[in-house]
Amino acid sequence: MNLHRLNLPLSWGWRCLIGSALVAAGLAGNYFHFLIFLDVDFLFGSIFAMLALQVFGVAWGTLAAALIASYTYLLWNQPYAMLIMTLEVALVGVLLSRKAVGLVLADTLYWLLIGMPLGYFFYHQVIAVDLSGTAIIITKQAINGISNALLARLIFSGLSLRLGWQLRSLRELFANLLSFFVLLPMLLMLGLASRMDFAEADSHLRSGLRMHSQNATRLLQLWLQDRTNAVLNLTALAASLSPAQMQERLQQTKQADHNFLRIGMRDTESMVLAYAPALDEYGNSNVGKRFLERPYIAELKKNLRPMLAEVVMARIDRTEPVANLLAPVLKQGHYHGYVNAVLQLDELREMLARSLENSDSRYTVLDRRGQVILSNRPELKMMTTFSRSGGTLTAAGADLHQWVPALPSNTAAIERWRNSVYVAQTALGSAGEWQLVMEQPVAPVQTWLYQRYSKALLLTFLALLLALAMAEYLGHRLMLSLSALGDLTRHLPQRLTNSSLRLAWPRTGMTETQQLIDNFSDMASTLLEAHDRQRQLSDSLERKVNERTHALQQSELALKRTLQEQKAVLENDLVGIVRVRDRHILWANPAFETMLGYRPGELADTPTRQNYRNEAAWLEFGQAAYPVLARGGIYRAQIEHVRKDGKAIWVDMSGAMLNADTGESLWAFLDITEHKLLEDKVQQLAFHDTLTQLPNRQLLTNRLEQAMLASKRSGLYGAVLFVDLDNFKPLNDRHGHEMGDLLLVEVARRLRACLREEDSVARLGGDEFVVLLTGLNASRIDAVKLAASIAEKIRLSLSQPYQFNPSGNTAKTVRHVCSASIGIAVFVGNAAKQDALLRQADAAMYRAKAEGRNRVHFDGTSA
Repeated sequence: MNLHRLNLPLSWGWRCLIGSALVAAGLAGNYFHFLIFLDVDFLFGSIFAMLALQVFGVAWGTLAAALIASYTYLLWNQPYAMLIMTLEVALVGVLLSRKAVGLVLADTLYWLLIGMPLGYFFYHQVIAVDLSGTAIIITKQAINGISNALLARLIFSGLSLRLGWQLRSLRELFANLLSFFVLLPMLLMLGLASRMDFAEADSHLRSGLRMHSQNATRLLQLWLQDRTNAVLNLTALAASLSPAQMQERLQQTKQADHNFLRIGMRDTESMVLAYAPALDEYGNSNVGKRFLERPYIAELKKNLRPMLAEVVMARIDRTEPVANLLAPVLKQGHYHGYVNAVLQLDELREMLARSLENSDSRYTVLDRRGQVILSNRPELKMMTTFSRSGGTLTAAGADLHQWVPALPSNTAAIERWRNSVYVAQTALGSAGEWQLVMEQPVAPVQTWLYQRYSKALLLTFLALLLALAMAEYLGHRLMLSLSALGDLTRHLPQRLTNSSLRLAWPRTGMTETQQLIDNFSDMASTLLEAHDRQRQLSDSLERKVNERTHALQQSELALKRTLQEQKAVLENDLVGIVRVRDRHILWANPAFETMLGYRPGELADTPTRQNYRNEAAWLEFGQAAYPVLARGGIYRAQIEHVRKDGKAIWVDMSGAMLNADTGESLWAFLDITEHKLLEDKVQQLAFHDTLTQLPNRQLLTNRLEQAMLASKRSGLYGAVLFVDLDNFKPLNDRHGHEMGDLLLVEVARRLRACLREEDSVARLGGDEFVVLLTGLNASRIDAVKLAASIAEKIRLSLSQPYQFNPSGNTAKTVRHVCSASIGIAVFVGNAAKQDALLRQADAAMYRAKAEGRNRVHFDGTSA
């Protein structure tokens, strides 16, 4: 089936986030690869590249594949795996969009026709990997790629089924599941078997290296110990014999062991006292010669023990490395010269060659300066410093290391293992002056594994292809009857109503499928019977409709006449009449349009929302009115409306439902603005002080009652502040009541400015004011603190100087300083009486005056 990318309703941010997550998961899948053996790995990154292809399409899927596959360049030091894997996703995506094939089949075709030939070209032709290595690589890549595509398709199908993204093909899902459960055991067995074989071969390789290293070390140590013992015997004799006597002993020792080229005894000044041979190559006596002291003589004097000195190239008889073995001559524990022996290394070379016969291990013996003494590696020159080219040396156990050379780019990673070696290094000599380096190449194990598993991988690949083919075939056969049923039931109602068509239901050997076919057959029969009954009923209804149509036409003419009469009445009425449906005005009479300042017909098909002060008022009216109308009741209310010019008016409105099915209602409006203004004026005079416009004692009593009830419900404290001006009467006496009134108005303004929105201030009369504080705090202590803070703010504000200019003449400006005494009583709940609470605050105010005025005082219960 064709695969199209998902059209999920995702923003660019979500797409980038999901794409980044898939790329990160793919890089992790390649990083945590499954190693089979020697740089042959199974990678899992292309699973997420295939998921990106299915989610986002070819372009973004290819980009994700390139980013994910880029890690293979770091892993294998060449770009060809990255090219093959990126091309895999791109071509599979193109094939899916144009051919009726599934993802797994498309990927299989890619590897057979493009991927494996490309792998052969890149690895064998370009970077010269041998045929066995190339076969391993391309077969592994094909199996890896097809397996990842199969797993990605199953994951995507599972997510699609779980989240309802797309319909999935049952045939494809069945084939993929069958292939997966065939492939999974094969890959598990192949991976486990290969790793076990590799581990066994690798262990055998290391064990062999350890054995060869131990044998060679033992031979070398014995050889060096024999020579050292001979020299030590000579130093012991030199402590008691004369040089002439020592000359004879030196000759005997040299003749007894052909490994000694020369042996000499020297004094503390490095002068030769005895030497074998006695004559040099020119026939001159060696005895009596003085040699420059070498640096190692100082070490010999210091340590007073045998040592292997530096290895040099022999200048007499042969040009091969020779070793210097020295031992000090001690008399009564003090240094008296030394015996030195020049050793030839031919016997050592032969011993090492015999011990490593029939083995591909390599040995190298280094002196104390790291120079090569002996080696069976032909590329190493004698007496050159031993060093390795670029690469890494890592621990491979307690006593072994593995050297993996660094290869240039564009080289197959398997070449690193082909050229890598296991290394065992041991010290030789009494002070570890020499080093034995044993190396075991990995190439033989690699060759054996490649020969063994190239066939295993090929058989696995062929089994995979066979499993995919069988899965496709079985899926096709199992879905034949379901496909036939799908074709037959397409446009089933039209087929049933067409009497000329005869339905031929398919048969199958699958129990569940046949049950489904039988159920559809029974359903079709039932539908056909219902269709016949419906047709008979339709014919009967058609006759009745024709009979009643004429009667309805007559009724409609009578209704039209009645409506015309009603419309004439409504258009000439003084009361505003409106028909409303879905909160839109269908029709309004001229009286309503004039009431709101609109031209005739201008309100038709306009929302009722525009006639209200704001949307909140409109919604509040709807929530209150429409439930009443829905029950068949009449809703009445007095509501503020807004004219076209923005002026607010009050209307007395009532409405009733005309048609419950359509929601159409009828409303009557009467302008009561003047009546409302008169009510407000009366209300203002009844409850407010005419001078300061502050609430009077009656309104204060109402608010205090409400505050005490609210305090009882919430448990929060409130407070009453009784404020009395201290220097009010002198102003009246000196400048008249006009100045006193201006002072009281300014005091009212300052009091309001000091309070919170939820607080109130009232004027009781004269220069007495009461402040009501609510919702202070649930703690009495904190409530008292907050009340004291507000009272202090009021006291400071009222203490500021006042300036008045009643006539507008600046020369007559009056300046007055007036303070205030404030008494406070706090309360919680409504247990106390209002009058008692006001008396407590009043008494506290008088105590403030008695204590000197211009201060705040709490009543006794609040302190």
